[in-house]
Amino acid sequence: MADITIVPLERRHSRADFCCGRPHLDNFIRQSARTQHEHYQVRVFVACAEGDDDRVMGFYSLCVGAFAPADVGAEAEGMFGRVGTAPAVYLAMLGVDQGAQGSGIGKALIRDALGRALHIAEHAGTYMVVLDAATDELIGYYEKLGFRQFSEGMRRMFIPLATVRQSVSA
Repeated sequence: MADITIVPLERRHSRADFCCGRPHLDNFIRQSARTQHEHYQVRVFVACAEGDDDRVMGFYSLCVGAFAPADVGAEAEGMFGRVGTAPAVYLAMLGVDQGAQGSGIGKALIRDALGRALHIAEHAGTYMVVLDAATDELIGYYEKLGFRQFSEGMRRMFIPLATVRQSVSA
């Protein structure tokens, strides 16, 4: 993997040529990411190569949300069933430019997102990170990273922040 930096999206970042092969992700980063980032609808973070820190090689966006504990599982239901919602950081979008796919940038972006979620959890109650796997193949990829499906057959997945904390401290 090339040396990269992951930073919040800024006006200087070149997004016009970004192409990950998924039109909704390409459109988001090219057309609406900066506006949503500036209005705090989501926070967008971009991966740029050392020495070419204006070109976006990958990105992800985060926002906060809450999910029904019964949808998440028994542990969440036991912890949050009484209040009816399980707080989460939602990894809303994640994309790697086609020219950089397979280089480890996606994994670095996920690692960065999980680190930021841990930081958020130090300041506001947060139980998990949630994402939606774009394809069935990605379900297996995310499972290897510790994510679990909300329920069998669903692409919505989560990882408890307690699991993330354990892996960081191990």
